[in-house]
Amino acid sequence: MELELQTQQNIFADFKGDKRPIFSAYECGKLAVTLPVLEQENKFFLVNQYLRFQTLHEEYMANEELDFLPVFDTDSNEIIGYTMRQKILAALSKGPFSKELLLRPEVTVQSVYDKRVLCIDAYTNLSETSYLLMQRDEDIRFDPFVITVDGYFYGICSIQKIIDGLNRFLEKDMSFCEISQLKLMLETNKNFKQESNMSIDYRVNCLHGPGGDYVGTFSLSPNLSLFVHLDVCGKGLKASNVVMVIGTILKTWVEMEKQEDLTNFKLSERLSRLNRLSYNLTPDEMYATGVFVLHDKLNQTIEVVDYGHGFIWLKRRNKAARLSEYMQDLETNKIDQMPFFAINEDLQLQSKKFKVKTGDFIFVCTDGIVEQKNIYKEEFGTTYIKKVLKEFEGNDPAQLNNLILEEWEDFRKHYKIMDDYSILSIAI
Repeated sequence: MELELQTQQNIFADFKGDKRPIFSAYECGKLAVTLPVLEQENKFFLVNQYLRFQTLHEEYMANEELDFLPVFDTDSNEIIGYTMRQKILAALSKGPFSKELLLRPEVTVQSVYDKRVLCIDAYTNLSETSYLLMQRDEDIRFDPFVITVDGYFYGICSIQKIIDGLNRFLEKDMSFCEISQLKLMLETNKNFKQESNMSIDYRVNCLHGPGGDYVGTFSLSPNLSLFVHLDVCGKGLKASNVVMVIGTILKTWVEMEKQEDLTNFKLSERLSRLNRLSYNLTPDEMYATGVFVLHDKLNQTIEVVDYGHGFIWLKRRNKAARLSEYMQDLETNKIDQMPFFAINEDLQLQSKKFKVKTGDFIFVCTDGIVEQKNIYKEEFGTTYIKKVLKEFEGNDPAQLNNLILEEWEDFRKHYKIMDDYSILSIAI
């Protein structure tokens, strides 16, 4: 049988008007090069198993755009295999007589097509599609494949398109998640600046999209302000998801607390409840390290709860003290279990109060700052932070943060940033 140029309605999907399928960005049909496009670009014609190989070869040679052609069975009207330009040319050059033998009039496509064709339904998601593609034999693993709708030929697709599709989908997910995470913090801190006369400045930098760093500033009353600085374990979407959960819990809880009498406000008790709620709403293996700081304007104190990795300093004039070092003697915090937020529903940590004065600064950062390495694989550590704090003579938290980051950038000297990082400066 010779080449058939007319499309057959019992082989190809026939979509009219609003019946044309609509695919989500996560379905492989969205990435298919459809039949009308293939025909318009001269990248398709109908091949059956009885077509002369000589005719197929002539078509490949006459049209450089042709690369991959599925083979249809004339009896069942099903796709039974495929041919590819490079494999056809390889077969012709296999031996001294290969070309002469294959180009004889009686030789058909049936002698050369590859029966290991992969036909995937257009509604299959990209993850499953990539898995099926990788299950193919190694020699055909990166060959194009066929996409069908209801068993009918819809179009063709390639590994490259699937990889690009997965990357685009992931990038969109990551971007939307990062925007939501940053907006949550922006809204929280914007409200604080409207409700409080305290001066604060924070910076959050997520590594490769959304991450696990969170900064929250809340005005509980005219005299009480709460500052939260957390680093959720892990990176990417899972860490960002936990940040969103904890951040939303905190924002809702603060609004509820504002309606209560806060005369006898006990930070440790409140955090115990928040820890339990966060534990119940997040995956078991996820947790956060960091600090909660309650500033009491009336009594001129800060009350600190350290959930591990507490990089918090109190600066007064030309002195700076890391407060975590003064909390190690708390008996209730000397426990066998990890003192991380949201990892143990029964965790109860004791807070510690410190006297503060007007002109003092509180500086907090995550391990993304402290553990950053330079080209010599040295860690930034805490020494540089203490140096900047002691030498700082201004009264603007933003200026202090700028100086810390300048010192940090000068230290790493363009060495790759290794983790999310965030800093918070508070002027008392």
